[in-house]
Amino acid sequence: MVTVVQGQSVHMAPGTAHVADPARAAYIRRVDAICRVRNPQRDADVRAARDAATEAEAVVAYDRSIATAGAQLREIEAVPPPPADADLITRNVFDRLRQRITLRRRISQDLAAADAGAASRDRAQLDALTIALEGFARGYGFAVCGAR
Repeated sequence: MVTVVQGQSVHMAPGTAHVADPARAAYIRRVDAICRVRNPQRDADVRAARDAATEAEAVVAYDRSIATAGAQLREIEAVPPPPADADLITRNVFDRLRQRITLRRRISQDLAAADAGAASRDRAQLDALTIALEGFARGYGFAVCGAR
């Protein structure tokens, strides 16, 4: 779906909130552009970790995904959110992305230690956090960030 806000096209994924505020629409466009580049990079490394022939290869690939996620977070944090949404974005995006990176580091340690039980528990927490982050992203109006 494409919505036009003050002459600017905003592409919205199905289930994404309609955004009428021009400052929010501009913020969404800038952050979605970051996700459009970084998400496929990170996801490719996660797939490489899943498909790795050895645990050592899995850890290396997963660690690359963590580095990409960290770079993505820094890039997103560099985009100032609309002043009225700053606290909302901090709590629901920045804080959750930091928590995801922490959980990814734990999963990497679990993989390195060949601790399948811990990896499974940490992955379940990561999945729950991801669902919350994606729900907020769609409700806020992001089309790429938070989309599967």
